[in-house]
Amino acid sequence: FRPIQDLIEAATQEGIQVGKLEMSTIKPGAFTQRLARERDHYLAFSRAFLCERALEGDLIYYGRTGHLLLPGVDHLMRVRVVLDLEHRIQDLMDKMGLEREKALRYIQEVDEDRARWVRSMYGIAVEEPINYDITVNLQKISAGNAAAALVAAAQLPDFQMTPASEKALRDLHLGARARLALARDTRTHSAALTVRADDGIVTVGYRPQDSGIADEIPRVLDPLDGIRDLRITMATANMLWIQERFSPASPDFEKVVQIATKWNAA
Repeated sequence: FRPIQDLIEAATQEGIQVGKLEMSTIKPGAFTQRLARERDHYLAFSRAFLCERALEGDLIYYGRTGHLLLPGVDHLMRVRVVLDLEHRIQDLMDKMGLEREKALRYIQEVDEDRARWVRSMYGIAVEEPINYDITVNLQKISAGNAAAALVAAAQLPDFQMTPASEKALRDLHLGARARLALARDTRTHSAALTVRADDGIVTVGYRPQDSGIADEIPRVLDPLDGIRDLRITMATANMLWIQERFSPASPDFEKVVQIATKWNAA
């Protein structure tokens, strides 16, 4: 069993400014390019952290939609636990001695912060049912009975590791380790990089403005175990801009040109 506190503590020891990342999701406009790099570092560290422990054996992880760190791992059972608002308010009033109005406000703020965090980290809405396999409503079932039902569900063939899901987990682990090594190294930590792994083949993509560090990537990743082949490519993009009236002097057009230049877009 791994609660999110274990992950946050390990990430903080890694030197990741988790607190600043959390604040950036609350304050509009606070998400700077530097924090974007910090987010990439955090996501790579978190994915490596969970993959490593999942490969060691059975794992239960609780907190902040951690299952989104393991896309493509089919034997993962994604569970959402919900409780009606009145029970949440009463529970908070009992535990923290708050008045009803303050307890309600506290719950609303926590829910909003959690939704912002998930949207900022993963680009999805936390409440989307498609992101979960099972939703447990504790209004009519006790926590003990819900746990027993989940244990039984976890024994189903659908949630057993297969060769394909194990490969997906190992690919994620290697890709995360590679991205983490690039985030840790002073030669490459400031670049916006994309990393993916497939059966020992690691592909690293970099933006045109980061071409100066392309030669450093193999040097950084050379000590990493598990890489059979390394492929390094410059990211490109196609852009389609539709506007009612063409005006090359307009600020919007200037921004589009800047973005296209940045990403070497056609």
